[in-house]
Amino acid sequence: MAELRSRQIKDQSVRREFRKSLDANKITETEVKRIIRSVNDNQTITRTELQDLQRILDESTKLTPRARLLLADFVREADRLKGNKAHLKLLPVVHGKKFDSQLTRPTGYSRIWSLTIEARVVLKAVDDPDICTDRGADRSCVEWPDGEFSKFKLALKRQSRFWSERFFLKPPDGLNSLQVDSRADPYVLCKFDLQLVPSVARRHRTIRAVYLDPEDSSQMRSHARLYDNKDVRVRTTRRGGKTYKRVTAWHELGHLLGLKHIGVINGYAECGPGDDTGARVCYGKNHRDRQDTMGIGTALRKAHATPWTNAIAQHTFTDAADWKVLVNSHAAEKFKLD
Repeated sequence: MAELRSRQIKDQSVRREFRKSLDANKITETEVKRIIRSVNDNQTITRTELQDLQRILDESTKLTPRARLLLADFVREADRLKGNKAHLKLLPVVHGKKFDSQLTRPTGYSRIWSLTIEARVVLKAVDDPDICTDRGADRSCVEWPDGEFSKFKLALKRQSRFWSERFFLKPPDGLNSLQVDSRADPYVLCKFDLQLVPSVARRHRTIRAVYLDPEDSSQMRSHARLYDNKDVRVRTTRRGGKTYKRVTAWHELGHLLGLKHIGVINGYAECGPGDDTGARVCYGKNHRDRQDTMGIGTALRKAHATPWTNAIAQHTFTDAADWKVLVNSHAAEKFKLD
């Protein structure tokens, strides 16, 4: 009887959370996580709770885009598992506008989970010479030679591995949903899967690609939505009396993941939070910053794990800041350009 009474009180509390959310001016991702945690506290998800969650999705115009996607994923997964009265502590799949992510359980004796960011890109070969510009300065482009675009796509896929398995995430204290056994704490390995798809309907982004005239020795400054055939090769830049080697594709794929230039990451006043100008200073004021992948170098830092910490926070209904990032130093050896 006491358990039933406790359950009734808890149900009333959850319903109050729903009503409060519907009355709010804006429902953010943080608010959605709080609602989901209040539901999960009951150990089961009832049909009434699912209906209330669906009602927020259907009737509320105040959900932020990220909050709507997270809530929709939770409702979909909870509905799929309702026959088992599942205690849904985490989402195996989260959908987003920039990319999707998938959380995979360890297999065998492993205690390491996998968190894979999946970005679907339509890569379009463009032969229009008018598109081949460097922030307003003309560059000479030609039609893609036979077979070169296919080679470029394969090379881009290979270069995308730069971002895969570069970080581990350690869960915050008290999070038990990832616990495999009592012998050790679980870790999450961050992976990246660039999927080049033909259909615009399924894509997260469309990126155009041009072929530079071999007779033109100048370099084009690619950006998040325009690549060139040289982006998959090693390039060298001189700045501040030092030489920097890089692969431009690594930098541009960082933008695809949502990362800004190092000047924005480090809070340069000249760059601002938007950083859509590509100003030279935003690539680094000093040697250390220029060495950064989001500068003109190849170095990775903990701040570059932000796409994965944000994703795991959605999968587990936690706060991204509570996850500890560990850089996988062994993986870096495969990408040395010296």
